[in-house]
Amino acid sequence: MSGYFSPVFYKGPIISCEYIDEKKILISYGAYLSLIDECSFEEITKFIALKFRVIHKIVLNKKHPNKICVFGQKALNLITLNNDNTFSNILDKYLELDDWIFDIFWIDSNSNSYLIIVLAHNNCVIYNLNTEVLEKVVQCDQKCMLYSAKILDINSSENPDDLIIASGTIFNEVLLWSLKTGNIFLILKGHQGVIFNIEYSYKTNFLFSTSDDRSINVWKIDMNKQSSELYTRFYGHDARVWQCKPFSKNNIEYLCSIGEDLKCCLWNIDDKTLIYRFDAMRKGSKNIWSLAVNENKMQIVTGWGDGGLRKFELNHYLLQQEDTESFDKNQEISDLDLALENDKDFIRSLILINKRIICCTNLGYLFMIDSLNRSQKLLFKSILLSNFNIIAKNALDHNHWCLAIGTLKGFVYLLNLKFKETEEITIDCINCLGIEEDLKTNDQGSSKINLLTQGSSKIFSLIWLKYENRNFLLVCFSLLNGLIHLYELKNNQLELTSRLFLPVCKQRWLTAAAIININLNNDSDLLEYLHEEIFLIAGDKCGNLHLFKIQIDKSQSENSDSDDFEEEEKNNFKLVKPLESLSNVTKENASISSIYARNLGSSEDDDFLKYSIVCCCKDGFYRVFEFNSSYFTDYEEEEELNDENFSISDEIQKSKKSPQPTKTMLKLINKYQINSYIDLIEEFIFENDERKEFGILRKFSKDEVSENLETSLKLATCFYGDKFMLWNFQLNRCLFESKCGGANRSWDFEFVDKEDNDNLLFRFVYVKNKSISETRKILNKNEIERPISQSSNHLCQKFHGNTITTCKYLKSSKYLLTGAEDTQLIISKITNGNNSVNLIHEFHLQGHDSVVKCIDYYELNENEILLVSAGGKANIKIWKVFLNENSQHNDSINISRITNLYEFKRKLSQSKKNFNNSKNEKPWLYVDLKSNPDIRFMDVCMFRSDLNSDDAILCFACSDGCIR
Repeated sequence: MSGYFSPVFYKGPIISCEYIDEKKILISYGAYLSLIDECSFEEITKFIALKFRVIHKIVLNKKHPNKICVFGQKALNLITLNNDNTFSNILDKYLELDDWIFDIFWIDSNSNSYLIIVLAHNNCVIYNLNTEVLEKVVQCDQKCMLYSAKILDINSSENPDDLIIASGTIFNEVLLWSLKTGNIFLILKGHQGVIFNIEYSYKTNFLFSTSDDRSINVWKIDMNKQSSELYTRFYGHDARVWQCKPFSKNNIEYLCSIGEDLKCCLWNIDDKTLIYRFDAMRKGSKNIWSLAVNENKMQIVTGWGDGGLRKFELNHYLLQQEDTESFDKNQEISDLDLALENDKDFIRSLILINKRIICCTNLGYLFMIDSLNRSQKLLFKSILLSNFNIIAKNALDHNHWCLAIGTLKGFVYLLNLKFKETEEITIDCINCLGIEEDLKTNDQGSSKINLLTQGSSKIFSLIWLKYENRNFLLVCFSLLNGLIHLYELKNNQLELTSRLFLPVCKQRWLTAAAIININLNNDSDLLEYLHEEIFLIAGDKCGNLHLFKIQIDKSQSENSDSDDFEEEEKNNFKLVKPLESLSNVTKENASISSIYARNLGSSEDDDFLKYSIVCCCKDGFYRVFEFNSSYFTDYEEEEELNDENFSISDEIQKSKKSPQPTKTMLKLINKYQINSYIDLIEEFIFENDERKEFGILRKFSKDEVSENLETSLKLATCFYGDKFMLWNFQLNRCLFESKCGGANRSWDFEFVDKEDNDNLLFRFVYVKNKSISETRKILNKNEIERPISQSSNHLCQKFHGNTITTCKYLKSSKYLLTGAEDTQLIISKITNGNNSVNLIHEFHLQGHDSVVKCIDYYELNENEILLVSAGGKANIKIWKVFLNENSQHNDSINISRITNLYEFKRKLSQSKKNFNNSKNEKPWLYVDLKSNPDIRFMDVCMFRSDLNSDDAILCFACSDGCIR
């Protein structure tokens, strides 16, 4: 007795796709042929077109588009799409040949119907569909193996003898030969690799060939003279080019190409230029396999190795020729000449405010440059600014800015700049703690400015913070053992609010921070019992995340009582330690560049507020944390020290002995990549961003505000190698790119309003070769705001982009958990309907650094499940799955949310002998082999230690032969 398994569901790479009309798309994955509705993003119907085989290509009948030919490997099938959107076979059985099929051309005339089939050994067969007889086999003069082939119908004839075959050989050549005689009349040489795809444009007589050498050759063919000419060669892909498709608009010829580098390139053939590169990749996806173009609607769709079908609107990129001149090609790059008194002086730091550049030189000169009007002005000079300086800006209003300048000796300058309508600029000195100094300005007189000083300690970072329309300044010193001061800008004075203690790390200063407030009610509904707790979330240079509870005076009146003043002075000497610190949040100790927070409201279970925290990191990821204030009551109040008895060394010893909290207020929910090649993320700009420096972008934002912090992302500033990039989340592409040298230099950007409401000027300035360089580009409205048609470009649900390594059922086969080599963990819901089974992708969990090899779970109670996933690089992640409260029966089970409870990353540690001897020149002799980070967890089992206990035991089968 024999039989076979019949699959009820299949998801795989989309190998081929074709537009059948303006609203429907045919795709093939595995043996299935599927019809997709472009408007509703739904699969209308699917059909097993080639059982036990993989469909390689879909070919439509030119006269009758509802007649479809599919082929794969050595077999083909003819199918009809009926009026009720169902498929039916034309042939009684599949047509089997002796060689692999590379291309098919369907001639369907009133008298005869033929299939012309090109095979892998450079020969062609003619099959008569009426008689079902193989009438003729034509062998090319050069018998060789092919990698690609294309049948050309130059004269639109119904006679097979008039067809021409273009063959891509393994010898890096394209052969053009006649089907009538088999004689070669043209050989196209120019590639350095095998030919993967051949296309032809009947409008312009251009032949396109893609190759293993990452190039696309465009040939001008004259069939009458049987001559050819290499028109141009395109280089834009970083790997092999799989396929290309030509199309035209307004009598301009364009070309779209896809490659192994997961990029889709758009070319202008007339100008021989690259218009844009769609970097719509995702981490772990293997390839883009197919491409289709809708020339009437100016759309392209791409089929991916992760099973996704992505659509791109071309009208946003194919601008008019005059628009292309002004938008894409006219990106101005200029170097600004600054008249310095000393030839050895150079620019150290700069910022952009209100169309002007504020820069500070190595000898202590502070200049203001108007590059648009080509003018410069010396603001002042101070010897304290020499050799080192950093500048931080804060927008108090559109024409009112506050600058903080840190120095090498621990002084901080604060300047108040007001830009009036008459272009007059006034500089007010803010009264601060410290000393006074006479400053030499551009005028012949001198003025006094106050300095904030805390000793001869280098200022490593200055961070401006906003909280309820109030402005704060974080000052990080270098030689004060992790001491950080928080000042409030109040009534034109800086008042010390808190002194923060940063735990020991290699580079002990902060790089990003955000202030949030929590209203706690202490189990009472009366308003008078409400009290506010204020927290500071900060990230340091080593990639650690810290949570502080700070005290901020709520009074904003100019005159305060003497008791309040004494209490404030007392608070100035308090030392605040972190309530919680998350170490190694980023990869390889990359720093956290910016932090954003948004109130998520209170949950149904309690009255405590929750926040969503997004951290931009310099390892190319941005991470989303959940801040739950309900755990705050489990913490003890931090110890407060008087300044007279203050000793950092004593504090370090106490911090080592103090017990660690059992509950965490900050939980990592997920981490994301903008794009797999982006190395560093600096800053985010959101829809309807409240920051005054980005107020000009609000006219390009929608009225509604997303409650989800991640979905409200609009723009991002990031770096790829030595290139600065302005990324649009909603279009999923780069709007601006400048080769500035990298993120380690001083740089800044701003948006400038143009007279035309549809345009913005984007300015990017940076220090390069000790001078100022500027790059400008005009951004169109369509490049900034989200078009309705671009709201979603996923026509098919994507799945894993690489080999699936583990899977497990959850909750009586209602959910399927899968892990793969793409480091993703996907939870899919299994649905039954219309006599078919489908998987609905509900949760996409990220966080593993390597392959996910094993998963397991057990139920805590009816509504909570504990899930563990493990794999390469000794990574373990534990998740908590929450079910709906009314999901008591299996038929109505739904997962409401998933949180990350725990993450373990085993690291290579050294023995105490090597740790204590810092001068040891042979550290590899003392490596602790028991902490090998190359261990892979191959399988995991989770079970209760006792039926009456909530404790769980995890057992891991490891790649080194041990069970842990």
